[in-house]
Amino acid sequence: FSHENHDDLPAENSEPLDESEPPFRKAGLFDPYSDDPRLAVKKIALCPKTGRLIVGGTAGQIVIAHFESDEENKTPLKVSSMNLVSDRDGFVWKGHDQLNVRSNLLEVNAEPVGDEGVHITGVLQVLPPASITCLALEAAWGLVAGGTAHGLVLFDFNNFLPVFHRCTLNPNDLTGAGEQLSRRKSFKKSLRESFRKLRKGRSTRNNPSNQVPTTLEARPVERQVEARSSADDGMGSMVRCLIFAKTYITNVNITSPTLWSATNASTVSVFLLHLPPAQTAATSVPPTGGDAAPAPPRRVSAQLAKEIQLKHRAPVVGIAVIDATGCPVDQLGGGNGTQPHRVLIASEEQFKVFSLPQLKPINKYKLTANEGARVRRIHFGSFSCRVPSEIIQGAMTNSSPTKSTRSQENNDPANTSVASVGGGVAGEHYQEMALICLTNLGDIMVLSVPELKRQLNAAAVRREDINGISSLCFTNAGEALYMMSSSELQRISLATSKVVNPEGTITIEPLPTIEESADNETADQASVKEEGNNEVPTATKRSVTVTSSSATSAKISEVNIDHAAGLTNGIGEGNSPNRANETITSSMGDITVDSVRDHLNTTTTTLCSTTTEETVGM
Repeated sequence: FSHENHDDLPAENSEPLDESEPPFRKAGLFDPYSDDPRLAVKKIALCPKTGRLIVGGTAGQIVIAHFESDEENKTPLKVSSMNLVSDRDGFVWKGHDQLNVRSNLLEVNAEPVGDEGVHITGVLQVLPPASITCLALEAAWGLVAGGTAHGLVLFDFNNFLPVFHRCTLNPNDLTGAGEQLSRRKSFKKSLRESFRKLRKGRSTRNNPSNQVPTTLEARPVERQVEARSSADDGMGSMVRCLIFAKTYITNVNITSPTLWSATNASTVSVFLLHLPPAQTAATSVPPTGGDAAPAPPRRVSAQLAKEIQLKHRAPVVGIAVIDATGCPVDQLGGGNGTQPHRVLIASEEQFKVFSLPQLKPINKYKLTANEGARVRRIHFGSFSCRVPSEIIQGAMTNSSPTKSTRSQENNDPANTSVASVGGGVAGEHYQEMALICLTNLGDIMVLSVPELKRQLNAAAVRREDINGISSLCFTNAGEALYMMSSSELQRISLATSKVVNPEGTITIEPLPTIEESADNETADQASVKEEGNNEVPTATKRSVTVTSSSATSAKISEVNIDHAAGLTNGIGEGNSPNRANETITSSMGDITVDSVRDHLNTTTTTLCSTTTEETVGM
């Protein structure tokens, strides 16, 4: 792209290559001191199977790239644009201008754009040039969808043709003024609210059945969450979520390709896509006639099928179409999964499950009302464990229901997947899908699908760590990664089967123990007995006994000193945490600890009695 600084050119990579380093190369132009905010990257979508890369920028540009190593398949750069707001609507864009592609790249004989294996095939410019808020890529269909604060676009990057665009602005935003200048309530609205309050108070006074119940039922505490207006979270027309899914939207027998979009105002739209049939070898060959021109490519079309408006009008964070086992359709390797399909719509305040294709509500979980938190990110994870075959067979026959077979208790096959293990020794492999969500407080919750029952609530990230919460991402195996600092990556495992235990060993020298000192004492006593068998006077025996006991105590003290000196990180003799619970068994001469205690007790008793006598005498 060209901007104010026309002297910026991609620098050649002159960095030496080392065989021990991984084959990572710098490509493109990066200027850390650029003052142009339009060059910033906002969203990235990557298909690992086809190598298709989509990059969304701040100025409404969508760059379509491909990891192509073959030089022959590279094509010149193509540029297209799609206008979301037409001139007849009277919209006035007051932001920055769009980025223009360099003129030398648009020439007829221009070389393909790309370096170090990344080939840029085209650029789509969305007008007005607002920031790209979300991206969705379906490489198998050749479609990419992008959303901004003004609407969404659908583009066919295989044929490089625009497919569909939809403006999500309301009449107030179309005028370019945004919110109304006056925040005062209108006279009609205030009068209407006054009459409603009067009717409500009158009906409450005149209703004699409103008695205080004798028995109060325990209900969970819910916070009062009021409905939002369109101006509470900025622009309600901003597109927050886009997904592609092949599901039952028209009838229960045939699946159709669809595009789902959601906005800040809880408006969920479902678009039905009409994909042309794949061209075979017979249809792709042009006719043999010399004057016949090749047939134009068949275009993809889209139309609005259904629309959902949530009452609380909270921004929608994510949408997922799941099958009967609770697995998202986009995570299935092939096929459409098992019927019936459901759609989960997650907003910042609650989760809601609808049936397909009727879109009837099934379950709902109010996170903000129950927990006082908001949803930041959602994902679906797989949790597995080893279960004995007897428990699973009993659960299948409803003879011994357990917690691990809650889906069989509800007569719903959701979330259950049983696979036998070879040998049958370790049991069978039990697997279920669950919904994982991250809140703005740094907590991670695990909910069952589609029951939306809370299974786990763990404090993962500190609520003050804004960068850690914003950088956290989930895996399909119930794990999470986030940036603890600018140079540290922290891993979290929500599944016990994915817990990483240290397997390394450290070899240390053996330390002397009390058993060794006891053996030495026994050996000394045995030697003393052998010497005592000889004819020795009594005084000599006593001296030998005293000498042997003193030698034994000296050895024990040496062992204790060596033991304390060897414990660099351990607990010394005087630093024991249970020092108050230890029993003192040492003695010195004829005076023991017990005798001292008895002496103190008798002295205290005598003093008390003396004091009593003096008091009576007075």
